[in-house]
Amino acid sequence: MFEKLAFLCLLCLTTVNCDNVPTVANDFAFAYFNAWINESPPGVFLYAIVSNNNNATAHVTVTSPYPAFSTINVNVAPNSIFKIQITPQTIETDFPGDGPEGVIIVENKGIRLQSDQPVAVYAHAEIYEGTSADSFMVIPAIHLGNSYVAVTSGNDLNREAKLTNMITIVAYQDNTQINIGGKVATLNAFQTATLASKSSLSGTKITGSKPFAAISGNTCGQTYGDSCDYEAVSD
Repeated sequence: MFEKLAFLCLLCLTTVNCDNVPTVANDFAFAYFNAWINESPPGVFLYAIVSNNNNATAHVTVTSPYPAFSTINVNVAPNSIFKIQITPQTIETDFPGDGPEGVIIVENKGIRLQSDQPVAVYAHAEIYEGTSADSFMVIPAIHLGNSYVAVTSGNDLNREAKLTNMITIVAYQDNTQINIGGKVATLNAFQTATLASKSSLSGTKITGSKPFAAISGNTCGQTYGDSCDYEAVSD
């Protein structure tokens, strides 16, 4: 899965050596773009996976401006991993994937995770029946950049509705002016901007006036033969 991610769905900060970005911190900004496809039963599990390698309990708070989201407070035991379920699934950007193509969609769907101990965070999305899933490491807020380049999966299958290429960005500060491949928007803190396209978004340049998080991938990108899988990565 992770080898496939590295090859098919890379989103790399252009102004920082990606191999040297520390991944443990106290504050994180991220989002989930739409992972929903017409499966039975329909639905997606969303998780924030927190790794606490400290000798003290980490007190973690998860917030979002999304109206249907309720603040989560959990304690992560020392030297342990804790999986926090994120609900509702409608917090996914561009959910349920029937929005306009090729235009920026602005929503209040950013997620903030804060901890009083330095932790590492992974975002995980999984189709209910387990046929498609992926995780990505969430880059700490202190290391967010303002210039990225996206690479997404190809679209060689005949199931175009399941092959939407996605870019979602999360503003970390108010009045963040962003540009996704020439399309612009202004966001407040933890608003999201999403660009979806059935055409490849590989090479799309993403810039902002202030540091922001970026997630790139595919709702169901081609893997091999007629198979496809959810793909997402943040950097």
